[in-house]
Amino acid sequence: MALSTRVFLIYMVRSAIVRLVWLPTGMPAGVLAIFVAFAALPAQQPGSKIAFATPNFSKALFDIDSVFLEPGELRVVTNALSALAANFPGDGRIVPGLRAKALAISLRLDGTHRDSVLTLQKLKQGETPAPVPGFEEPDVVALELWQLAEALDRADASRDDHVLACYLMDIAILIDPERPGGSARFKELSRKGKYLGWQDVIAAVNEIPVKPPAAVKPAGTKPEPPVEKEKVITDKKPAVVETVPRPEEAPSVPAGKDGKPSPE
Repeated sequence: MALSTRVFLIYMVRSAIVRLVWLPTGMPAGVLAIFVAFAALPAQQPGSKIAFATPNFSKALFDIDSVFLEPGELRVVTNALSALAANFPGDGRIVPGLRAKALAISLRLDGTHRDSVLTLQKLKQGETPAPVPGFEEPDVVALELWQLAEALDRADASRDDHVLACYLMDIAILIDPERPGGSARFKELSRKGKYLGWQDVIAAVNEIPVKPPAAVKPAGTKPEPPVEKEKVITDKKPAVVETVPRPEEAPSVPAGKDGKPSPE
């Protein structure tokens, strides 16, 4: 909901309530406006949230001086990667880890790339970055990355060319995993360039799920049998308790023919 629309709705609801509800003398009308404003805010959906973790830029992945990129190609790939990190907050495929991977490569290619620097700052602050123009869909970004990666795999390509191509393919395949031949092409290039992967570059962030409420069993459900407790083994001897024999435990005396006790 746009901000102007929300403000207008809050004003209309507040005006209606003020006409219908009598406010006690001395109670400021702003108090009522605060309650109305909170009521108008969208409800937060329960679930898990994963925070953005800044990638590690100290680990060397490839030598930029050994990568052959035309100036135009460099702008295309850095713009595409920064757009992937900034433009699609509602797309379920664009998770924080993927944003970190995109910025890890973009800022290695050009540490002064403006859109990448600003996007990284916003994500570190927990804010939504400004969109990068020219990329309306994630699939457009994936296509750009695939095309550039294929262009890097030429006859005179260096090892660093192949490594960079692997990183671009690895990011693109997360957006378009169904690309025909994509997985096989990525594996082939990974062996050729001795792909290093993302270890020590992208921090693993544990997801903290929201604890669900206890399930309510339907009426008539049989109670579960109690769990048998395990026996506890100890080296202590049990306490000795003196017992008195019960009357029925006394030895019986055999009876004679007339029913009287027989003499010993």
